[in-house]
Amino acid sequence: MERGGEPLRFLHLEPLARYALLGMRALAEDPGTGAFRLVERSAQRAGVSANMLAKVFQRLCRRGLLDSRRGPGGGYALARPAARIKLADIVRASQDFPAGGRLCPLRNRRCGEEAPCAVHGAIARADELARKAFESLTLADLATRA
Repeated sequence: MERGGEPLRFLHLEPLARYALLGMRALAEDPGTGAFRLVERSAQRAGVSANMLAKVFQRLCRRGLLDSRRGPGGGYALARPAARIKLADIVRASQDFPAGGRLCPLRNRRCGEEAPCAVHGAIARADELARKAFESLTLADLATRA
């Protein structure tokens, strides 16, 4: 699956995708799942920056994976049960993709199908295996395998 013409990359997760996975896992593991939690609580549980996680959570709200509520008793909550959220959904909702293809590990430029480097095919196959793993696992799986 692609977004903006760029193949989704699962082999190398961008920092925003890692924060999203860690923060969503913290929400899924938090006692009383379904209740709204402050981002600071999730950040502490995940061991990440609360400021950065707040930005990631806002993006996940816009993409329909989290709900947010202001005021007393507010914060963030999963928009649906953890067993119905695929890890691939979280990556797709949070990861930014560079225009023009992947950075080549062997050259200082973009690498693509038109001008592939020597390891392009191997990286593409490994990325496909990683994508399949993220498609097959849910947030509930991640939360139970700490």
